[in-house]
Amino acid sequence: AEKEQAAEKHSHIFFPTKGRQLRKVEENIILTNLLRKMAFRICDPELQRYQECVHAHGPLEGMRTWKCRSFRRKMNECVAAVSDDPEMYEECKEIYLRDRENYQSVRQREAKFDEIRVTELREKAGKAGDESK
Repeated sequence: AEKEQAAEKHSHIFFPTKGRQLRKVEENIILTNLLRKMAFRICDPELQRYQECVHAHGPLEGMRTWKCRSFRRKMNECVAAVSDDPEMYEECKEIYLRDRENYQSVRQREAKFDEIRVTELREKAGKAGDESK
């Protein structure tokens, strides 16, 4: 009984929510990281220009900072605009929910397969034990 209560108490860790509901960690960390990745993909031209500028101005940190500030500003503005866009957030949320649903369905199929396989192995072991008697 104690094990069942402990499992229920911590079930949110082992069995993520189903449907369209997000846990706090998914919303605050996973979606934020996904949104940032999408922002850098969308803002790739600005990122490339900034990187070209940095490489062109050599190892002097102060010179790079001064000469490339306009490129850095444009890159940061683009990333901030994409990250703050509610439509982009919803798109990333849909992508994440779809991926999570696919992952959960695969996990359920694997668990079902494992259950069938264990049953078959037990039946074989039972038959082998009966034959040895």
